[in-house]
Amino acid sequence: MRKLWLIFSQTATICLAALLVVSTLRPDLLNGMPQGTIITTVKQTAGDATAPRPSSYSDAARKAMPAVVNIFTSQAVKAQQHPLRDDPLFRFFFGDQPDAHRGLCVLLCGRGEAQTALQHGLEALRLRPGWADAHNCLGVALSALSRLDEAVDQFRRALQAEPGHASAHVNLGNALIEQGSFDAAIEHYVQAVALDPENSTAHLTLAMALEEDGRYADALASYGRAQALAPNDGIRIKMATLLPLFPRSSREIDALRERLDREIAALTARPLRLRDPAREVGQTAFLLPYQGRNDRDLQVKLAALYEHACPDLLYTAPHCRGPGARRPRLRVGFASGYFRAHSVGIWFNRLIALLAQNPQFEVVLVDLSGAADAELRAACARYVAPAPDLALARGAIAREELDVLVYADIGMDALSARSGAGAT
Repeated sequence: MRKLWLIFSQTATICLAALLVVSTLRPDLLNGMPQGTIITTVKQTAGDATAPRPSSYSDAARKAMPAVVNIFTSQAVKAQQHPLRDDPLFRFFFGDQPDAHRGLCVLLCGRGEAQTALQHGLEALRLRPGWADAHNCLGVALSALSRLDEAVDQFRRALQAEPGHASAHVNLGNALIEQGSFDAAIEHYVQAVALDPENSTAHLTLAMALEEDGRYADALASYGRAQALAPNDGIRIKMATLLPLFPRSSREIDALRERLDREIAALTARPLRLRDPAREVGQTAFLLPYQGRNDRDLQVKLAALYEHACPDLLYTAPHCRGPGARRPRLRVGFASGYFRAHSVGIWFNRLIALLAQNPQFEVVLVDLSGAADAELRAACARYVAPAPDLALARGAIAREELDVLVYADIGMDALSARSGAGAT
């Protein structure tokens, strides 16, 4: 019997490995969908799924949290039947095993294959109706597909099935943050921390929400608890550079600046490593200029700190390393995440559109949020919307081989502040 079980387990492992290889090398074999349909009922709420997200919160939270997200439901969400569902071998190992489908849902979400992950999540829920983990994983896939309202509902369903599901509370809080419901989100984060006090992700997401809500002291304390549970250089720098939105007095401003100076010096003296500061720290020194002091020395020290933690920030685009070929028109890029109904858009959009009409210039719009005004996008010779990742964004900008790169904002958005690739 023991030998038979060993043979079975090894065979199952080999088959799973083969499935993953096929999904990686020949995903077309898995993506051709028959007409069968699996339906779960979903209720849609009002809200713009394309609305810009709170910049310092979402990316850092996703980096720190496990792959599990959310759904809100009364519209039918349709997912086509998995193409291998009727295959005898597939059904033998995975067909009637909800845990296997849930595991594949998580795995595929982590690999960026949310649509296929959604099919496995739905299959897990079909096999085990009302399962909290399946609802939670479905939420992850739906969130990755930007179907946020549906994701919210799935998290709510997970909590109806299992009120003590800490990850579902965290994920629901994240989705509510995306929708601008900070108070409701904070309530779910607090519940997650109470359910699982050793969960660093719950403390981190709570800290981010408190920061966004302007509760400086509470946010700093929550960051401290997250850091104590899971030390991280990004959180370490975040805590050192965190500033309150409204200092109470000139004396407090002086004390905050002295603290910032000390913290920068201490961090610069120790080994640090960041791959993507925009995601791992997720904030800038945006509030410093509002304090009415000379910021030059602090800003220089902050720049040196980031260069120390992430030497890749000193990147130079290949075409800037030597003289390039002459072009008939000067190629000028404008980069920001705020080319919309925002103060940056109000100041720059008309100027960029007018410049784009000049035959001497080839204007490239670099949209770091994907939310630029449609008319402005159409007016420019080229439009680039890089992924929200430092290396990918920097590479996309560098490939444009710009003669001039204008950052329409420096310090408002973490990605624009760190993605210094392009022309000089």
